[in-house]
Amino acid sequence: MATRSELFSKMGLNKQIVEPILNLAYKKEEEQIWREDLFSSPHGEHWHTSFHASSFPGDNEKACGRAALYTLMNIPSQDPIDRNGRAIMEAGKAIEENIVWRLHRTGLLLTDPPDEEFQMGYADEEHWLTCAPDAIINMPKENRPHPIEIKSKDHKVVEEMRMGMRSFDQAHRIQLQTQIAFTVENSENLWPELKKCLDGSILYVSRDRPGTTHEFRFRYNPSFMKKGREKLAEWRNSYKDAKLPERPKSWRWTEQPCKYCKFKRVCKADYKEKIVDLEKSNGIEFAKEVRGNYDYKKTREKVLDRWEG
Repeated sequence: MATRSELFSKMGLNKQIVEPILNLAYKKEEEQIWREDLFSSPHGEHWHTSFHASSFPGDNEKACGRAALYTLMNIPSQDPIDRNGRAIMEAGKAIEENIVWRLHRTGLLLTDPPDEEFQMGYADEEHWLTCAPDAIINMPKENRPHPIEIKSKDHKVVEEMRMGMRSFDQAHRIQLQTQIAFTVENSENLWPELKKCLDGSILYVSRDRPGTTHEFRFRYNPSFMKKGREKLAEWRNSYKDAKLPERPKSWRWTEQPCKYCKFKRVCKADYKEKIVDLEKSNGIEFAKEVRGNYDYKKTREKVLDRWEG
């Protein structure tokens, strides 16, 4: 007959040791990342010094210039990322890298494999915009570049996409459309032996069963880029003037794009106090509170030196 201790162990009812240690490890590391601004230069330049394809305004009527400028100011998010959020990000990155490696080994990958220190990327210097595609392949038979944005989702979500019950995320569509446009604009110089890029794909992958995928394909849309660049030019000029863009009065804090915005607390305070000057933003004091060595002037100069220096 099993002892009480053996029975509890078999049923997983004994006192947990690893779980609380792991929770503490995640919490301490995320606190350090948040306070010390770690891992913020994945492509050689600090993340805050440019606008990014992942937040390109494109044809999004609710693209937020204030969030874009808080990013350029390197204002921290409201809180550190929690364990679940980080674990999902890590799982998604692992899935992406496995797919990119396979594309590389088949000889189709035009961009860099995952082990390269700095990945191939695009830059639009006029609009301070940078873009780093997950992968660009040479389409078999068509002999043309094709950008791929790889996103992981819960298995149920991917299955719903496969059955036509759910569509793509608009943010992912905007990110991919930006990559397609950059590839169209640059492919002749990068890959002169190939035909011109026409389109790209979002590949959704199940985190639970990575063999389950669903793809959405999009064509190059020049008007999308034109609209987005016009907005970026406005935001760039606001940053050069050290002014916050106006927040539309019709927007509600409980709805998108404000609902889950990582700058919501800071933005609400600035909006309530009618703060327009960047150097007076509540975000600066918050950044100093989180990171004792935060310096607004030096942070601002890094952006301007990169693009205007």
